[in-house]
Amino acid sequence: MFLRKDEKLFTTNFPELLKFYFFIYQLRLIEDLNFLFKESPKLPFTFSVEWESLSKGRQAFQAGWKRVEVRLLTMFSHAQCLEMLNCLPLAGLAPPFVYADIKRWAQQAPFEQKQKAVEDTNYLINFYKEGISQLDFDWEKHEKLFSDNDCSEELEGKIELFFKMIQCQFTHSSRKAASNRYSNWLSLFATANYLKRRGPLGNTLCLSRPQLLFLTRLCIGETPEGKIRLTELWREFSKRGVAFDFETKKHVVNLFNKLNLIEKKSDSGDAQYVRAIF
Repeated sequence: MFLRKDEKLFTTNFPELLKFYFFIYQLRLIEDLNFLFKESPKLPFTFSVEWESLSKGRQAFQAGWKRVEVRLLTMFSHAQCLEMLNCLPLAGLAPPFVYADIKRWAQQAPFEQKQKAVEDTNYLINFYKEGISQLDFDWEKHEKLFSDNDCSEELEGKIELFFKMIQCQFTHSSRKAASNRYSNWLSLFATANYLKRRGPLGNTLCLSRPQLLFLTRLCIGETPEGKIRLTELWREFSKRGVAFDFETKKHVVNLFNKLNLIEKKSDSGDAQYVRAIF
């Protein structure tokens, strides 16, 4: 709605808006699904900017793409698991739903309905186990990799077992290639838009100068006088899933100073304002 008020701003930047929110949504979804029934902390993802250098100890490396990359190979397993779970007849819960929706449903459902859901999940487990066995996968050989869980609720435990079984067979069979292909599409999208390769560190989450300035404009929005406190700007970035470590913040402020976007009333962050560039 903010972009629509300026036709030029809208037509120039709307594709970038779609790309950005699609990307952050995917990163958040990957993390949420990997927490299964536990509460996801929903922490922002730490980005660097393309004109700075990076070291291994930086938060921009540790809490950026590295944090996401290790979870990419679970995407196909979650897709398979949830597609089958969405076939369960959970009264009052309409598909599509994810693990958190099932948890909320189970907290309100009568005991008989929860027991029926456990039975249906057991049927899915046996159906899947039998089908994969026909592909010469030895379940007994890998049982220790998926048999343990720390769920106190029976239904949650069964579903966690089901997911681990799916993940196990994709990891330890010739079907691993299918899982890799599924996760590669997000890697390719990220590489084309929000990653920068930094030598031995590999890929890191990164914003270009135009991307940074556009997101800054969104964060400022329609604030009075078209400016925002610097400390508030960092909070607005965080609301959109983006964080910067101390070093990256210095590079961002240096850019703002070069573009004459900083208004200083003192040397403290609370007395510095960032003006909209367009």
